[in-house]
Amino acid sequence: MRSNLKTLLMAGLAACLAFSTATGEELAEVVVKKVAAGQPTQILLKNRFLELTFDPARGGRCSRLLIRATGEQVIGDADVSGLFLDHWAKYAWPSGLMHLPYEYELVKEGKRRAGVRLWVRVPKSGGGKGSRGPSTSLKMATSPDLVGLTVRKTIWLNSGNDTIEVDQELVNTTKQSRAAALYIQQNLSMSGSHYSDNWYLPSTSGVQVNLQPDKKGGRTIGPDWIRTPVAGWMAVKDRKTQHGMVFAFDYNYLSKTYTSGATGEWFLEPVPIGPGKSFRTKYVVKPVSGFKDFVYGSRSLVADIQADEVGQGRVKITHDVMAVGRDQNDVTVELQVIGWKSKKLLAAKTFQVSRLSAKRLQQELVFKPPVLADGVLISAIVRSGKKEERYERFYAGDRAELQARTNLFATQGGGLPSGRGDRYFRP
Repeated sequence: MRSNLKTLLMAGLAACLAFSTATGEELAEVVVKKVAAGQPTQILLKNRFLELTFDPARGGRCSRLLIRATGEQVIGDADVSGLFLDHWAKYAWPSGLMHLPYEYELVKEGKRRAGVRLWVRVPKSGGGKGSRGPSTSLKMATSPDLVGLTVRKTIWLNSGNDTIEVDQELVNTTKQSRAAALYIQQNLSMSGSHYSDNWYLPSTSGVQVNLQPDKKGGRTIGPDWIRTPVAGWMAVKDRKTQHGMVFAFDYNYLSKTYTSGATGEWFLEPVPIGPGKSFRTKYVVKPVSGFKDFVYGSRSLVADIQADEVGQGRVKITHDVMAVGRDQNDVTVELQVIGWKSKKLLAAKTFQVSRLSAKRLQQELVFKPPVLADGVLISAIVRSGKKEERYERFYAGDRAELQARTNLFATQGGGLPSGRGDRYFRP
């Protein structure tokens, strides 16, 4: 009897261990450590969702990012690849910062939050305008107004979600007042390359989309620069896998955004910084999957709104939404449809969500507009506690959508968004 009991207990223990391994519970705590072997030094930061490898000697960049849910490595092998790359906004790419050796510190806040802090005090050579190759860049003289400033960033992971949080600082460690501005570069490769990637860039004429070709030699469609961004976010996704990343940053100091098809970049406005003072900002990076497009991103939400004709004069609205960071409890989502010309409320539906998580949630509303060709404005209002977030898109029927997506003549960016709201090319 005792032998049988022992056997049962051992079997149960083995099953528990197997379950723990399968569900990733062995990484319930966040791990940050120096990689034991190899030079130059590398830092590993991981939880049960993500695994990041940092190279302090190469501008403090993240050189590898593994998304455990998909098994995808989203940073390529090119010498300029990497996430969290620092540059000076007054220079065209690249700045010397991306080649400088950064100092580092491993930081933890309890068992459930950890990160790596990386910083460099700008030297007299190699810290200003740079070159693609480090050997040339490190010999280039730094502009005097940048010498002595300190660039510092702290990249955080939490145990409970797959959102990366970044604290970015520009510290005036000199005795004179200075004015400077950074731009942040994310050089990544969804599904191994930039081919078949869509980049989403909010602008004054809707969310512009930069579409990369499916293979080398193909044509890129859409803008690269957004000189007047209207929101502090941008996103990328691979059209084949539907895997992507959303970046949400501070709009208050945002100057412009850019994509080359392989990078996402946002430029900050210059700010005066007194001696011993600092400029601080935050941004987040959120892996996503399954979104057809993006109409909204923030440090709390990622969302998309789609509309399609479904027969008998009816239109089906599909709203996809996902939490960024921690789960949100007791959320109210309200969908509204307002006639573009009539300004009348045509349809509305409210959804009560007990928990909004990192799992994409989909909601639907079917309605029959009186005159679809006049256009409708579809709005989503998401309320959580005292916070409210609102976003929208314009729709005037499938035919109008097709024309907007495929008309490449006399239109900026291939006729992607209209001036009446968010409109998307969907291949």
